[in-house]
Amino acid sequence: NAAQVVRARSYDKSVFLTGVDAAAPVSPQAAAAIAGYYQLFDFVSVRSAGSWETMQSLKDSCHLGADWALALQTDGPQPVPRSGSVVLTIREFPEELLSPVYVASLQRLIGVLSDRFARVVLLPFCPEDERFLEHLPPAEQLPREIHWWNPRRMQKEIAGAELVVSLGRLHPLIFAANVATPAVFAEPLASDPRWPVCLKARQLCQEHGLPYFADVDSLTTAIAEGMQLQAAQFSPGYRDRWQEQVVLLKDRLARATRQLFGNAWAAVAGEIRLFLRVFLVFRKIFPAC
Repeated sequence: NAAQVVRARSYDKSVFLTGVDAAAPVSPQAAAAIAGYYQLFDFVSVRSAGSWETMQSLKDSCHLGADWALALQTDGPQPVPRSGSVVLTIREFPEELLSPVYVASLQRLIGVLSDRFARVVLLPFCPEDERFLEHLPPAEQLPREIHWWNPRRMQKEIAGAELVVSLGRLHPLIFAANVATPAVFAEPLASDPRWPVCLKARQLCQEHGLPYFADVDSLTTAIAEGMQLQAAQFSPGYRDRWQEQVVLLKDRLARATRQLFGNAWAAVAGEIRLFLRVFLVFRKIFPAC
């Protein structure tokens, strides 16, 4: 929340930004504005190499880190046995963008997945995704696992699947790579100019070698033709970047805490000195008290 950032800086509070992506500004004016905003942060760490390249002209000393969910632990006993199912996450979007073309593409995808896997299980990643399913006739009869408030439980569902299919959501890919489950990503509305391409997911797939499809139909064709599944995994050094990000963030938090308590103690000490001066003056004026 930009308003909270500005408010914090107005009180000289330290502000940190980690595990995010950065899109390239569309104009020099936009670049100047966003660069000014990023300068408000004491520490910035982005999660993709593409974002780090973008940030070079926007923020001094930007760190190349990783996604927050990289070290997420999975619920329950390990390892989780594979169930033969495919987990499908469908990102919500405004209802006015929902078209017969999209519904037909989704129907074909679910049909192909049902032919290849024991069952197709819906795994919404937020309450908006869950509500959106009510507007999708092809998804009406599919089982659902509703755990969006519990990332560790969601990762357990992914750990037990043979494949994760994400239509528009980034974090199913991260969770899948955490537990070595094959994962693919497809843009849900590639042909609609009103819906932007998910740049962060495309960058993630490029960096870690995950299958990325520009539209749902291309993904359906690949699966129907027997696409080989490979365990999702992070590129070499990605976990080291996450660890370095954590260490640097802890260091800056400790530094900010010491400064905060130092300033608070200085203020208290000043009040004590003022009280003693007033007390001594009072004793001189009223020595008998």
